[in-house]
Amino acid sequence: MNKQLIAILIIIILGHQAAFAQRKGRSAPAPRDTIRTNTIEVVQSYRPEIQQSQKPELTPELPPADTSGSRLQYDVPVQTLSFTYRSQPLKPLALLGKDTGNLPFSNYLKLGGGNLSTFYIDAGIGSLQGEKYETAIHLHHLSQKGIIKYQESMLSGIEATGTLHAAGHAWHAGISGLRNSHYQYGYDHAALPGYTPPTQVLTGVRLHAGAENESENASGISYQPQITASYFTGSRINGEQQVTVSAPFSKGIDSLISIHLGISGSYTGLKVAGVDASAAIAALHPGISLSKEVFRGHIYLSPTIGTGGNTYLLPDIMASLQVRNSQFNIKGGWKALLQQNSYERFFLRNPFISPSQINTLVSQNRTDEVYGNIQSNIGNRITVSGRVSWWQFLHTPLFINNPADRKQFDIITDPKINAISLQANVRYQVASTFALGLSGAWFNYYQSTVTHVWHEPGVHLKADFQFRPLPALTITGYMMALDQIYATDITGRAVRLKAILDLGCGAEYTIIPRLSAFLNINNLLNNSYQRWHYYPAYGFNIYGGLRLKF
Repeated sequence: MNKQLIAILIIIILGHQAAFAQRKGRSAPAPRDTIRTNTIEVVQSYRPEIQQSQKPELTPELPPADTSGSRLQYDVPVQTLSFTYRSQPLKPLALLGKDTGNLPFSNYLKLGGGNLSTFYIDAGIGSLQGEKYETAIHLHHLSQKGIIKYQESMLSGIEATGTLHAAGHAWHAGISGLRNSHYQYGYDHAALPGYTPPTQVLTGVRLHAGAENESENASGISYQPQITASYFTGSRINGEQQVTVSAPFSKGIDSLISIHLGISGSYTGLKVAGVDASAAIAALHPGISLSKEVFRGHIYLSPTIGTGGNTYLLPDIMASLQVRNSQFNIKGGWKALLQQNSYERFFLRNPFISPSQINTLVSQNRTDEVYGNIQSNIGNRITVSGRVSWWQFLHTPLFINNPADRKQFDIITDPKINAISLQANVRYQVASTFALGLSGAWFNYYQSTVTHVWHEPGVHLKADFQFRPLPALTITGYMMALDQIYATDITGRAVRLKAILDLGCGAEYTIIPRLSAFLNINNLLNNSYQRWHYYPAYGFNIYGGLRLKF
């Protein structure tokens, strides 16, 4: 302690004691020579000093952990996907430099054969890629011949796509072609033993081009223009050409609201036996979307002009809510579509159609769906969803057997059909080892102009299965069931077709990294069901072969 400070404290204490003693003795008379007051003057030299700053403790600490859960929203369509090869491995982002090396075995060739004179080929090329572009080519063919005379089909196709990344855009282009051939074997074979039915053949090519901006521009507008053109010809038509264009634009106003504007149009022209028919659609798609925390939604009101100058206002309204602190997502909305029909579209669904009703082949029909949907996860492995919908179908094309020639299907139009549907899906997934999916849909067509909604199933059931007991072995399976299908017989009387049940399975085993063997079995129960009246499906079908990777 400072010596000056100690001296000051001693003087203050002595003075305090003297003063205390003086106050204590005020009641007695003071002597004349007693000093009555004391004056003390303390002189101290002051030297200012700067207080030493506290040295910080440099102890590194991690930032506080983020305990808020991520809000994930999914919109999964009701379908089962089957890929010809496994997905590519993930590339760590922390690698220095860009990995420009090709993945091993980007190409494959798959050949097989089996009963029913099955010949199968499937090939893919994915090695044509670089730093700024990638391409994919897929070639496939399947031909079969059933036990019924002229129950034959040949399905062939090729698809090639490519993407170029340049000038802040992704430029897409593609070309595809197909040739499908079927015999019209649905006639009375006992009554016509030496009859040779005509073939239904469709051959065509489709071109596609488009672009989208991959980086934000000065105006903050995102866009994705596309154009598609196709030409098809066949044994029953002289030619059909289609052109479809679309140009959607969107701009974010802030982090919550975005505005959208798009234009679209399509043209279809068909020529059959020297007679022409055509149809066109033009539409404008203004809209707005909102996304805030657990809520998402959008509103589109699309004024549309169809064939004959008919006008439509097609709404697309959706609202989605993620329930807080849960995995439940609730969604509802109203969506309307104007469908442009074509001979190609009808043929790929039912290859036994008659092209005599040329105006119906290029007709347009409207579909409205008002729906409510719920989706959730149960644990980490189970996903469930359900959907209830009210439907209205206007000018819907339906397939019905020609009363004079049962092997051909005419297309009739029902002015108005109302229906209620229930859909449910559940999927159980354990990494890439085990997967089981079930889906079902039930339709109640409670109002229609015709007696029944011909050849439209009221019950749809699907299941798929995948299991990898060994790293080199993959086992798959499927189940498909359809029921409540109505048709007409040669007398015009309504009949209900037998319920469809189709089971199948498959397996693939990797012999060496470049070579594997596969086996597929379809219609395991050998059911002779009819998806289209008078046309029994192929029976038990088994085929296998090898897959070569290079």
